Amino acid sequence: PVTEGVKKADDSEMNESMKMLKEHTTLDDEEQWTCGLGSRTDVPEKDELYDRKTDPFQLNNVASQYPEVAAELLAKLTAFMDDLASM
Repeated sequence: PVTEGVKKADDSEMNESMKMLKEHTTLDDEEQWTCGLGSRTDVPEKDELYDRKTDPFQLNNVASQYPEVAAELLAKLTAFMDDLASM
């Protein structure tokens, strides 16, 4: 087989790898959120907000659960996009 001679990781190696991954992907409060402005793009169809601390793969849109965070970040994103458009 293709895996012949390939060393399999034992549980301690996997645990250490997972620990390192968690340490490197832990976000501080400033990097917790990711947002996307749906009204100015073809995709997505609606505004999006993701909590990167609890949803690092950005699978669950939480914009409706955190409307104040979504509004603040979308306003910043809109201003940034307007600045880019004016260049």
